[in-house]
Amino acid sequence: AADNNQKDALKFLVEGFYKGRLRGNAVKWYKKAAEAGIYLGEYNLAVCYENGTGGVAKDVRKALEYYRRAKENSQRLYWDNNNYWPSSTVKDVWQNADKKIDELASLVSKQEKEEQAKIKADNLFDKQQYSSAIALYKEALGLGNNKDILYKLGYCYEQTNQHSLAVEHYKSAASQNHKDAAYQLGICYEHGKGVSVDNDQAINWYVKAEKQGHKEAQKAAKQLKDKVSRIKNIA
Repeated sequence: AADNNQKDALKFLVEGFYKGRLRGNAVKWYKKAAEAGIYLGEYNLAVCYENGTGGVAKDVRKALEYYRRAKENSQRLYWDNNNYWPSSTVKDVWQNADKKIDELASLVSKQEKEEQAKIKADNLFDKQQYSSAIALYKEALGLGNNKDILYKLGYCYEQTNQHSLAVEHYKSAASQNHKDAAYQLGICYEHGKGVSVDNDQAINWYVKAEKQGHKEAQKAAKQLKDKVSRIKNIA
């Protein structure tokens, strides 16, 4: 735990960053201040986690945790009539944190529901119950980094003969560098599933999947290139 001199120094630094008097690696000091129970460090760290700024990854759960801590400590300081911090600053942080807690608690609840939906959908996917998995994957789409969800949703649509929707979701996943989605798009274009047959597009998607490390895509690209070459030679 920080001693009183350390706490005073941290208070000065954090206040300087908060009011724009200081520049630099603010998050480092926000974390130290938060560890020492300094409400302004907790609040500013919450802002960083909420927005993914200052060199930390966006994490609404951590943001919510630090907003709650900031509210609790600023509330206590306000009523204790602490002499270091201006009461207006303490009250502003308390009220702002309170608003953020309501806002982020709703987001975290939604995120938890989406995560549960994905777990259930993955279980159905593994059991090849594709039709039942579709609604749950759609519910889980709000999760960040959702390229795997988009791919699996596309695959579910394909397995239930909804080929246009399959292509749409494969493209969304492939745009996020999902190699399996790129490979499946190659198959769709080669065989006219949800799109018109287009060998050039098929080869293009196979090559993209191959470059991302898809082993079967290399073989598929070569076979299709050989096939196209033979057709041209006959013509």
